[in-house]
Amino acid sequence: MAANMELESARKIFGGQMALREEQTFCDVVVIVGDTEFPCHRVILAAASDYFKAALTTDMKEARERRILVEYVTKETFSILLTFIYSGKCDLTEENLFDVWAAADMLQIAFITDQCLIRWEKIFETKLSQHTCMEYLIKLRRFDQQVKKVLDYLSGRFTSHIIRVECGLFTMQEVKYLVAKNELQYWSENDVVEFVLTWAVRNQESICQEPFDEDSNSEWGTDKNVSGSNSQLVHNLADLLECTRYLLISPECLYGTVALHPLVRNNSRCLHLVDKISWYHTQPTLQQSCCPPAAIHRESSDMCNILLMCQLSSKGQMMMLNLKNMEWKQLHLAQVDQLTTDAQVFCYKSKIYVLSRNSIFEYSATLKYVKRVCLNIEDPGIVGVVNDSLHTYKCNNNIIVSDKTTAVLRHKLLDFPQIYFAEEYCKFKCKTLHKISTENGVGMSVRNVISIGSTEIIFCGRDDVDNYTILSTSEACCSPQVYPNQLESSSRLVTFRHDKQAFLLQENGSLWRLQLGDKLPDVQIKRESTLWDREISLNGAVLYNDELVVVGDFQNQSEVCSVLDKSLPGVFKNVRKIKNCPFNYNSCPNITLAVLPKTFLEQLQEDSQICEQT
Repeated sequence: MAANMELESARKIFGGQMALREEQTFCDVVVIVGDTEFPCHRVILAAASDYFKAALTTDMKEARERRILVEYVTKETFSILLTFIYSGKCDLTEENLFDVWAAADMLQIAFITDQCLIRWEKIFETKLSQHTCMEYLIKLRRFDQQVKKVLDYLSGRFTSHIIRVECGLFTMQEVKYLVAKNELQYWSENDVVEFVLTWAVRNQESICQEPFDEDSNSEWGTDKNVSGSNSQLVHNLADLLECTRYLLISPECLYGTVALHPLVRNNSRCLHLVDKISWYHTQPTLQQSCCPPAAIHRESSDMCNILLMCQLSSKGQMMMLNLKNMEWKQLHLAQVDQLTTDAQVFCYKSKIYVLSRNSIFEYSATLKYVKRVCLNIEDPGIVGVVNDSLHTYKCNNNIIVSDKTTAVLRHKLLDFPQIYFAEEYCKFKCKTLHKISTENGVGMSVRNVISIGSTEIIFCGRDDVDNYTILSTSEACCSPQVYPNQLESSSRLVTFRHDKQAFLLQENGSLWRLQLGDKLPDVQIKRESTLWDREISLNGAVLYNDELVVVGDFQNQSEVCSVLDKSLPGVFKNVRKIKNCPFNYNSCPNITLAVLPKTFLEQLQEDSQICEQT
């Protein structure tokens, strides 16, 4: 009963207000829209609109003269607003919705913008389609959240022909938002880069240089294109390309489309990006320990970025870390009965390799069988990949015991392109790299190996000596360089790469940078930071998405992973600590980044579940 009385009272008040405006009774302010004057009541305008309240209550010209000029609104739209303010009634149609919404937002009439939002949500649910989304996007550019909703809708339909045909209608900020989305549905990253190039070509003459409208705080720009210079366009093109996953484009797209594009060729930043992509394509070894944001596959990609333990568990299974949720999973490898628990796992160009006994096994999504190649080795030592070749490194303490020296040996096992051919191609001779002087000629072993380009850096140590001997060598040089006692401690180390430099992290928290010197195979070794101040057993470290991901024995932490507020400018923004997987190993394994087909991983996981059930 009370509610009905309130509703009836409201109707009478609104009716009285409307009659006063129509009769122009007690009107004390005039709103000018174009060439039309609207007599109104100050108190009603101020109550409905913060914009009018500010204009009428401050010491402004409008307050003194009681005449308010409203721009960027048509008289038809303002008439609808006044009817809504005075009567509480408004017939919002799809034709007038966006004009009324924009005017109400500019004039800060909250209850009208709320009604417009409700009407728009109904349209979004029932009428938004690939054919209408661009029209709605242009009309909504004043409203950031609604623009994002339309762009999110478009990102799920990025393969649509309509989006490609109408790509020139996007503003630069909208293109940037789309191509940066991890959820973008696409065929390949080639499509995304080609979309950006097409947009740039269609906006050469009319480009929105500024992302902000002079009358709006929207981050999306407007549909009013401002003529811009070609240099500004190319600068924007470089920004947009850097928002894509440009390191994932194919060589055919890089050299056949991007590198030949006139806008790319006319800008140094774009050319630098081309060089960066070209160089990254030739660095499969770098990709095993460094994955920048531009190399991370999107949600809809057929490929997946993962992290693998480089050794089988005591149950003969391989452990994988899902880099999306940082959870460990176990995967089963076929012919596991032929593999030993000390077998070494590594990845190379989207394939898994396992070095076990005198054989190397290749696991690939494209092969329905496991490729096996027999090798002429007894003790593989430490495995490393340099210039498309698989090497093993070890110390032979029995060669020249009387001279109190230890021979550091490198054995080239195979060239990866030749793994598909006969086994005799894989029989290479072992080479002595260097003889290290030792106190009694025994006990030296290779602890780790990393390469920068063609330079191999080998870390040798002894249990009874509190330091390392570092050896750097290259096929292009006859004699290696030796750096004894450089690290101040024999604390166990793990290594990772970043661009044209390498890093090593010791279990005591010491972080070191290794860079190539002026001539091969010289190496500069510099201490960068201390990440923690106690010994922690480490499995490995990699760079992923601008983070240093460290896998180790962080058992004293209750959470699965935690972030250290430690950074190294240009290398990583913070440190993410990951507890190692809850499975036993015969020795402490290393870790490696890998990019593998999702179908391949799903099959391995299904095999693991079958093994667990049996």
